[in-house]
Amino acid sequence: MAPATVRRHLDTLEARLGVTLFIRNPEGLSPTSAAMELGPIAEAMEGAVAAFARAASGARDEMRGLVKITSGEALGLELLLPILSDIRRAHPSLRFALGIDAGVTPLIRGAADVAVLLSPPRPDNLVLRPAGRFDVGIFAHRHYLEQYGTPQTMADLSRHALIGTEDEQLATQVENRIGLRAGAENFVLVAESVMGQVAAIRAGLGIGFCLAAKVAGDPQIVRVLPEVSALEFSVTVASRAEQEHMARVAFVRDAIARALSTRFATVADEAEGFDTVASPVPFRPVRV
Repeated sequence: MAPATVRRHLDTLEARLGVTLFIRNPEGLSPTSAAMELGPIAEAMEGAVAAFARAASGARDEMRGLVKITSGEALGLELLLPILSDIRRAHPSLRFALGIDAGVTPLIRGAADVAVLLSPPRPDNLVLRPAGRFDVGIFAHRHYLEQYGTPQTMADLSRHALIGTEDEQLATQVENRIGLRAGAENFVLVAESVMGQVAAIRAGLGIGFCLAAKVAGDPQIVRVLPEVSALEFSVTVASRAEQEHMARVAFVRDAIARALSTRFATVADEAEGFDTVASPVPFRPVRV
């Protein structure tokens, strides 16, 4: 939407409400205290309207209509898309909206129907499905290793060109977990985007950290120090309990959870499952 159109809509809204929502300045718009107070209410209204539209896109007992899914970038862009493709082949009347958001807030607000989460939330109005355990390993392109050699120890690794994240807290967590002692000069690239880090590994720029499931099966990508796991986490697929009567939402949730755990999970999970919060029906694995 053009800036002039946005300003015109804001002017109209402020006139109707009788309050100033944004201060106009040369740098753009700055929200007022009124805007900060009304923002969460507006977001909740937006979520409710979106949920209403999705619910109206198909009858509750039909495998037809729109399902909004949210996921973090690491899982959403590569792992979820082939799963959704399989679901569509079995149920061509289903449609999807995919949002990149690792949090549970869009689901709780009604802005999403299904959320793929990296840790099980505990709100009492959600239905949760375990979707396996995943790990982050150390990877490099075969060409990089042929040119610079394959590190055999953590001390060797610290002398290589490394690819990292701009998230300093996460970087410190990973380095402390695996005992990596490398200076800033070793990191030839740091990227905010997970996809950017994976692309750098595939380009042969250096050795980096990557969700093992993202590069599984790629013959050009080699796991370095395979006994080392930089991070491990459980994945949970969630939906709101109030939507359990909607066949397409429950089906998509269960199909994603089953496919993630059987096709992509990279860490053996000794537990048979976990307590499902506010789940009115038992988990029935769904074949896609």
